[in-house]
Amino acid sequence: MGLNYTVLSEDEKTCEVGSNVDASGDVVIPSTVMNGDNEYRVTAIGTDAFYLNIPMTSISIPESVTVIRSQALSRCLGLTEVVIPNSVTEMGSRAMYACNYLERLTISSGLREIQRETFSGCPWLEEIVIPDGVEIIHDEAFNYCARVTSLTIGSTVRSIGVMSFAGLGALTSVSIPASVETVGREAFSYCNKLAEVTIEEGGSPLSFDTDVFGQTQYLGTYDDPVAKNRHPQYQPALHLHILRRQTDAFRLQAYAYHHQYRHHSPGTSRIGLRRLRGGGNCKLRHDRMSRSILIHIQQCRLLQCHSRRTALLRRKIPFKDSVE
Repeated sequence: MGLNYTVLSEDEKTCEVGSNVDASGDVVIPSTVMNGDNEYRVTAIGTDAFYLNIPMTSISIPESVTVIRSQALSRCLGLTEVVIPNSVTEMGSRAMYACNYLERLTISSGLREIQRETFSGCPWLEEIVIPDGVEIIHDEAFNYCARVTSLTIGSTVRSIGVMSFAGLGALTSVSIPASVETVGREAFSYCNKLAEVTIEEGGSPLSFDTDVFGQTQYLGTYDDPVAKNRHPQYQPALHLHILRRQTDAFRLQAYAYHHQYRHHSPGTSRIGLRRLRGGGNCKLRHDRMSRSILIHIQQCRLLQCHSRRTALLRRKIPFKDSVE
């Protein structure tokens, strides 16, 4: 069965893929189509073109396509792999939202912005590679892709939006490139296994909004034997490797690690870091070998006393905020 198209311009002889909710099997979009004696170039995939399409198992997008509009491939439950050609320079919001069984994705290097919820809610996706060329990642662009274990952010990205990578529950580490200037609220929140973040060296000031790493639940192995002997309940929740030496690189706002209270097991709870500048909850250590700054963010647990009342053990850890 052929696909439906809509003419965009009679003068330029261009068209876009129209509504094809019933398309099935392996769908191949041609670069040109004939309408009578006229040949039209396919330059776009229209809004809702394949929205909620279930029988389509694969789609081939030609290099002639430059635009994929809002919800064009949203909720396509049969897709497992999509390659977006480098000719695509614009994708609308929710263009590939909730493709529940999508496992592999290749993103166009021609994109400059990734719009809101473009790839949100793809729970089977395993890897995200944002190519060089992308500059802005808008709000919730990749949130709740729960099985992603590898995240690569391109070296041209300047802005990461609100909750862009929230809910990447399998992600254990991430590197924020030197080009990034702003990271939005809750950008990496609910990344339950996130244990290590590297902020690469660069000349631009870096600004974090509130609760950027909020609700991360991972507890790693302890690397301070002295403190472990004194307070066995202390464990590091997240390591930040900050390689930017400019003072502005430390403008992590007061609640970048917002107060967390999560149930750990019956009768036991734990409290995460309330604030970066919270005195006893963190320490900043200068690593002379790698010329980097390592922030140990401590988490502690509420322990039950013999009187069955809970007591929060606090420990003040001096920190150093300058680079020698």
